[in-house]
Amino acid sequence: IYYYSWFRFDSLATGAILALFVISKWYSRESLYLWGLGCFAMASLLGVVGRGSIVFEYALDFTYLNLVFVSLLAVVLSGRVSLVSRLARQRWMIYCGEISYFLYLSQLIVLDEWDKHIGRYPAAVVALAGPFGAIAIRAVGACAGCFVLGELSRPDFGGAIFKLERYF
Repeated sequence: IYYYSWFRFDSLATGAILALFVISKWYSRESLYLWGLGCFAMASLLGVVGRGSIVFEYALDFTYLNLVFVSLLAVVLSGRVSLVSRLARQRWMIYCGEISYFLYLSQLIVLDEWDKHIGRYPAAVVALAGPFGAIAIRAVGACAGCFVLGELSRPDFGGAIFKLERYF
């Protein structure tokens, strides 16, 4: 279990609450938009009130970020921002959505394997590309690895997950 597992579960819970809201009787595009604005207001309040406190720095930092991201997702799903909504309906974005759960599950494994075999920030890469370049190369490599694994596992893992959808 990773050091920040509690906060990962917090992220899953935030996404689950959004999904439950979308399938509830209270859902409408307008209510989803307002819900997103409410989450953003709560994140802003946490950001203003909590900065500089030990509790915020160690306990609520990820919760604050979860609220920011879920508010952005709710606003996009509400369709009120047409450019972003059109972007979210693109074929490659739908594909990312189809394998998103596997991307979530595989990201730390891929990064751990990258660090074990290549190194987190190899001196040669830092010397060649600089510190930011080394981070960018690691991020692009890890993303590519996650997408390759996601595509390879899609028939087995993805199919099983999508078969469970009818029960939810």
